[in-house]
Amino acid sequence: MSYLASLLSGGNREVVAAVLAKLIALRAFMRARNLNQPVDDGVLEKAGLDEAAAVRLYRLVTIGGTTSGTSSRPSRERSRIHMPARGRADSGF
Repeated sequence: MSYLASLLSGGNREVVAAVLAKLIALRAFMRARNLNQPVDDGVLEKAGLDEAAAVRLYRLVTIGGTTSGTSSRPSRERSRIHMPARGRADSGF
């Protein structure tokens, strides 16, 4: 935990512990929800979440910031433009 705290939060272990507690509560909530089992609201409340916030957090963590949910690669032409080594060889250097 101290390694994560020094890496991510300037040594503040309480912040890392709170975030890990939220992720564990989120996992337990989504597992119960996906398996159609009863959801224990106490787990979310201990982590400072409600059901709507847990769903939003799940979407943020799993999908990220994309609006469409898909990603795209740059086209082949775009990748050729930024190859300075090829340009040097072609010009005789």
